[in-house]
Amino acid sequence: MVSLTVSVISILPMLVLFRVGPPTLATISATPWWIWVGGALGALLITVALITAPELGAVVFITAVVTGQMIASLALDHFAIAGFLERPVSLLRIIGVALVVLGVIVTTVAASASEKMPVPRQESNGLLHRLHMPLRPP
Repeated sequence: MVSLTVSVISILPMLVLFRVGPPTLATISATPWWIWVGGALGALLITVALITAPELGAVVFITAVVTGQMIASLALDHFAIAGFLERPVSLLRIIGVALVVLGVIVTTVAASASEKMPVPRQESNGLLHRLHMPLRPP
C-alpha cells in the first residue's frame, strides 16, 4: 500500500506540470480496454513482488519479471497488440528470450545451491562489514 501511495504522490506533480485535467466520461468510454488491464496488472505485479521477492531473492525475482516481459513483448509485437507495429517473431528473437529464460534457470539454481551451503558466522560490524570493508587495517 505504501508503494501505491508513493506512486500517487509522485504522479500528482507531473499531472499539474503537464496540465492534465481529469478524464471526462466521453474520454473514459473511448479508451481501449487494454489500457485498463495495464493498471490492474501493475497493481498485481506490486502485490506479487511484496509477497514473493523476499523469498526468491532480488536476482531471481527480477530476472523472472524480465523474462515474463520479454515473452509478453514477443506476443505484443507479433500480433500488433496495444498499438504496436507488427513485428513477426523470428528465430533470433526466440533465441534471445530463450537466453533470458536460461538466465532465470541459472540464477534460480545458483540461489538454491547457496542456500544449502553453510555460511560461517562472523561478527557483524554493520554496514562496513556488509560492504566487506575492514574497520581496521590488517
